[in-house]
Amino acid sequence: MGAVNIFNPANTIDVTDITSVNTQENERLKHVLDLFNAGVKEVRELIETTKSIAVIKSSMGKDSTVTLLMVIEAYRQSIAENKIEKERPLLVSTVNTLGEIFAMNMFVAYCRKRLLKYGKDAGINISHEIVTPTLQDEFFVKYAGAQKFVSNSTRAGDCTIQLKLNPSENYVKKTLHGFKTGGSKYANYNVISYVGSRFGEGNRRTKNINKSNLSRNINELIADVDEVKVGTYKMQSFAPIKHITTDEVFDLLRIAGNKPLKRIKGMSAPYIPAFLDDFGLLIELYGNGAGSKETCDISIGQTTNTACNGKSRFGCTFCTICGDKDETSISLSKLPRWEVLGSENTLRVRDWLYRISIDVSYRAFHARSHDPLVMRAALQPNTAKPQVLEKMVRFASQLTIDSINHAKEFKKLCDQGRELEHPGYKDIHDDQFMTPKVKRAFLEMYKESVQNPATLNTLFGLKHAILLSFRWSIDGVGGARFRPLAIWKQIERGEGRIPYPKLNSEYEAIHGKIKLTGNAPLPEAVMFPLTANENLGHLALNPFNLMDFWTRPVDHTDVFEEDFNCSVSRQADTYANIEASVRYNYSISKINNECILDYKTPEIAYIKLDGKVLNGLAKNKLLTNGFYREIESNFYSRFDAVCTENDDATVIEGIMNKVFSQPVKVSSSVPYLQSQSLFCGYSAKSKAAEPAKNFTRRTTKVKKGKFVRGNTRLRFYSNQLNSRLHNAHAQNKTLLLPNYETHTQKFIGAHDKTHFAGDIENLQIDDAALTNWIELGGIEEALQLHDNDIIETIKKRHLRKYRPHHVRRYKGTRPAELLLERGVISVDKGYFEQLKFILKRTQIFNEMGLFQFQSMKLSEVANHPKAISMTQHRQDKANMLQIVRKHRNAQRKAVTRGFTQSIEDSATSNLTVLFKYAIESIKVAVHVKNMEYFKLKFNTSNVPALDRANTSSIWLALTFGNVSSIDDVLCLIMTQQQLISLKGCPRSYIKLSKKVADSLRELSFEIEDALGQWSELISMLENTSEVTDFKCAIQKYAPPGSLVDDLLGSWKPGIKYFNEYKANAVADIKQVKSELVELKTQLRRIGHTSLKKMGSKMTLSDKLTVLNNMVKN
Repeated sequence: MGAVNIFNPANTIDVTDITSVNTQENERLKHVLDLFNAGVKEVRELIETTKSIAVIKSSMGKDSTVTLLMVIEAYRQSIAENKIEKERPLLVSTVNTLGEIFAMNMFVAYCRKRLLKYGKDAGINISHEIVTPTLQDEFFVKYAGAQKFVSNSTRAGDCTIQLKLNPSENYVKKTLHGFKTGGSKYANYNVISYVGSRFGEGNRRTKNINKSNLSRNINELIADVDEVKVGTYKMQSFAPIKHITTDEVFDLLRIAGNKPLKRIKGMSAPYIPAFLDDFGLLIELYGNGAGSKETCDISIGQTTNTACNGKSRFGCTFCTICGDKDETSISLSKLPRWEVLGSENTLRVRDWLYRISIDVSYRAFHARSHDPLVMRAALQPNTAKPQVLEKMVRFASQLTIDSINHAKEFKKLCDQGRELEHPGYKDIHDDQFMTPKVKRAFLEMYKESVQNPATLNTLFGLKHAILLSFRWSIDGVGGARFRPLAIWKQIERGEGRIPYPKLNSEYEAIHGKIKLTGNAPLPEAVMFPLTANENLGHLALNPFNLMDFWTRPVDHTDVFEEDFNCSVSRQADTYANIEASVRYNYSISKINNECILDYKTPEIAYIKLDGKVLNGLAKNKLLTNGFYREIESNFYSRFDAVCTENDDATVIEGIMNKVFSQPVKVSSSVPYLQSQSLFCGYSAKSKAAEPAKNFTRRTTKVKKGKFVRGNTRLRFYSNQLNSRLHNAHAQNKTLLLPNYETHTQKFIGAHDKTHFAGDIENLQIDDAALTNWIELGGIEEALQLHDNDIIETIKKRHLRKYRPHHVRRYKGTRPAELLLERGVISVDKGYFEQLKFILKRTQIFNEMGLFQFQSMKLSEVANHPKAISMTQHRQDKANMLQIVRKHRNAQRKAVTRGFTQSIEDSATSNLTVLFKYAIESIKVAVHVKNMEYFKLKFNTSNVPALDRANTSSIWLALTFGNVSSIDDVLCLIMTQQQLISLKGCPRSYIKLSKKVADSLRELSFEIEDALGQWSELISMLENTSEVTDFKCAIQKYAPPGSLVDDLLGSWKPGIKYFNEYKANAVADIKQVKSELVELKTQLRRIGHTSLKKMGSKMTLSDKLTVLNNMVKN
């Protein structure tokens, strides 16, 4: 009988051929090694074929690590074969946003030490810098500084540009600048950025590659040199691992190093030489996170993304773009090795920030802009409420202090050999799922890194607190003065701590699911009038400037007279820009590695004032009146900056010779001069002019087939009364005129960031000044101001009947002024005017009470008696624009009529303006100067008498110095085309020329009279040698009416000082006299001879026409 075998599939055993699996794995590893070698070959072809420097932005994640290994190996092979020189730089940078995941912070620090050692041993010139954002761009300065509201995935974020891209690019620019100024041969090399972008990383990063034009073969790369711009430097980008998949990347890491994790049968290690024995630690860190499979990378010069979209696995600990759950941080915080260092508390703050980003109730209605057409301030919900900002500062301070304490505690254990007692170190030591090799490296990294708080949370510090105190002050953020500084010092003392917020998981257990759309739509701005009684019809035709409201706020320093108050200075309201092209003459000698500088008189190719080239007397007067000092100061400032950044005398000499090998431009300003536009009529010939209309489109989205209008960023435009037709045909002539209006302002220290190669911001904390300020009790003074505000607003709140929103009230710009006075905050010269505008705007808004709404609810703000909704504001604005439209229509008719009108009327009006200022300038240049020198009158003007007199002399030289004919005078008050047209009408031309000639003669008589009144006194004073004789001569020969005040009686100088004073005064007065006498002669000659010359140049027909018109009249 036959047997029947019945098989149950459930009992089937799957048998795997181990030999086959090993063979397949071995072939796969050989394949990835071939891919690596192919990438090395491409890199070698680049660096050997072209004169190029390699730049690698490496996060030390899997992709950038493989890219780094390829480039290092290419350098090593090329140097070994003498294909490239061993001195060629290999620039590596790693960005630390100062909010990185602990694991990657530690791994980067761990790798950097070993990478530099590997480069030194292999003879490769590797430079690896861990770069950070500038202080102003750090997360808790930018967002706690009320400059931005916390972002999420529903809104565009530019955090990647600020925190990652900009620091990388700044590092490259600084290094290349160093090559250039140091005279290095690498200054002329191309720069190639090797990036770790891959096709195998999903659609988002594939698009990045395509947008950056990285998908090219090697020949295309070599041929194309203009790929990416980093500032003024051009770079190329190349992705050597673009075709490698994620699995292949991990396989490459397994076979990399001297003692790799995986062996390739039939081959001896190392297969891929590397700076680590193996990369098991990196692979282990990826397993710790249990998130997506990438790190947050960005290539230099690539600006296609403004945010990482939250998909980066090892991103920022405070990233809110990734949504309500940061899977990486959640996974890491569950492990004791990270939790004990504060990873969970960091996650709590991140989750709280995310909830802030979606909750409209946390937004403050903050006044920071105004509509100049309607003169209304806009309260926009674009920043967080002061209470939220204070909490951000407090949480950042707590996390930073916690990290400092964690590092101290662990260091103490390590010093005593008791590191196994640390829960985090013990967790790694006892991990049964980690191989001994990986565990050994992990413990080594952990021990090296945790003792340094910089590898943990370095989110906040003293400089952050000072800069935030400054920003809150200039931007009008509600709260006690120096509040961020007070919070930092409080947390530093171990006081004032608050519990960390709930995790999102804990919050949802109580309140339900967190919705990305938030609890309410984003509200519109609320407008508040800036004028007491709005008359929009009048305002539409009579616009004015917000700065017209400004007066400097009075503070306690004003108890001193202005001359004795060093915290304020008097400034001119108007300035004219001056620029010179200067070739510096100097020599540098070296003695014992010290630079001995011999500065000589520079060569000046040209000087421009308000865009016009000067020569002759005007040029010399501007140089001797302070511009020479500016030119010299510019040189020494640059020299000091170079000496600060370099110690070697040879390097200093090389940089200086490189910088000043060509003429340089030096810019400054001349006070008390104002550029004024004179209307000269209309021309039938038009010029290019933009339409006088401005608008911003509102964002519109399509939802379920319907168009839905959303909010857009508010942008206001000034009132433009002139039509495009007017702008196209109007003829204007710009004329510099004296203006002696002044104002006082608090001292603002300035720096010129063009003198520095490093990352110099618009607002810079001066370390030396900060140290001095602290030593002189500056922090105690600041905290006293803070405590005074707390007593007033909180402890006395019941007495003053304060409501909750009164507690955090804005207290003025004193903190900013104090920090500027002490030099703690220095301002870049290019940002100087902008900062002054911000301070003035804040002071105006504060005087009007516009900062009291920051802690109020939307309903309270909207229901305020003065509040105006955006709907009503738009309607009012539309009504005003209707009035403006009527005005423009009337103006258009006037323009067409103006084509046929004579030029004579506008020219006569402009001549009156010109000679009015000329006569006044002669009086100031002579009488004011002489009365000041001879002690005849108190100077009651805010401008020093000699400054006014010197400015008047300069203006006369500027205006009339190059005038040699009546046509030259006419060119001052009309365009060249108008002058040609005027000459086409001989009668009008001669009539206007007579007026000019009469005015010139009157001006010469004015000069003669002014000088004549003082001539006898000056001649007598030249022969006096005694103070008594000097006073007697003045009292006897001074012009009638000039003895206004009895100053001479109290003036009792010593004989030496008197002789110097008299010599300087007489020399200055005689110099002015000489200039004016020459000007008088010149003006009289023009007035007497120009009309005769004019007649000789006229044709017989023109002469007959003129005579005929004279007979008719």
